[in-house]
Amino acid sequence: TIDLAYKAFTEKGWGQNGRFLFTMAPWYSFNWNSSLTTQQQLQSFPSNTKMITQVYDEDDVNDHRMAIDIFKNINISNSEKDFIYIKSSTINGYNYVTDHAMPSSRKAFDALDYYGVYRLLDAMIDYSFNGNSNAKNVALGNGSAAQVTMPSYNGQSMVPLEVTDNPTPKYPQGKYQFQCGDNTNPRISFCN
Repeated sequence: TIDLAYKAFTEKGWGQNGRFLFTMAPWYSFNWNSSLTTQQQLQSFPSNTKMITQVYDEDDVNDHRMAIDIFKNINISNSEKDFIYIKSSTINGYNYVTDHAMPSSRKAFDALDYYGVYRLLDAMIDYSFNGNSNAKNVALGNGSAAQVTMPSYNGQSMVPLEVTDNPTPKYPQGKYQFQCGDNTNPRISFCN
């Protein structure tokens, strides 16, 4: 959770040599036994924090507004964070599913898992800890070809990743099991 990462970074001193957040279809953001609100935490993340936020088109569990809220309110500069929207593809009869169970989507490890998640995670680690600028172009490329291009097979290409610094919801809250506007959400006032 964002709260646990904040505490690890600020109270435990984790990440002195590099730190990042890689959130995948996040749920409600609580502040567990903290004197700070989640908004105060979001505004106080260490300056060397980098971030990728991913949401998945077929996810009907967690409302994307929760991910959008955190992405827009965290004090990480746009050059050090990207919001990535991953869509499903069908190639040669094989369905690459982007539901809440990404990666793997309860099936075999496949190209969607590798190119949509693990490739970006590996690049984020390399950039965060080694300062590799080529890795930054993959992880935080702000829509660069190295970041968004997905593989192809027999002339059929997977849908490219959508990357933005200004995410907006694509579906109504009613699509999701856990809606941003639910009273359980401590950040309900930040749902747009």
